[in-house]
Amino acid sequence: MSLPAVVQHLQVLETSGLVTSEKVGRVRTCRIEPKMMMTAEDWISSQRASWEARLDRLGEYLKVLQAKEKKHGRKH
Repeated sequence: MSLPAVVQHLQVLETSGLVTSEKVGRVRTCRIEPKMMMTAEDWISSQRASWEARLDRLGEYLKVLQAKEKKHGRKH
């Protein structure tokens, strides 16, 4: 990963409040903000069940499509 890409990612994390950084000379020190990280973790956990249910439905739908293709003799 290039340095500009790392800096860009860090800026996104800083903007979201997940990370703070301090630059002294040529050295940038980054710190994770535990309280904000816990907030993000809580949100992700609350969304997990919904995402899993949607992925399960997608998996079932794809199985149905594959069965139909196999029944009609179509190949991928």
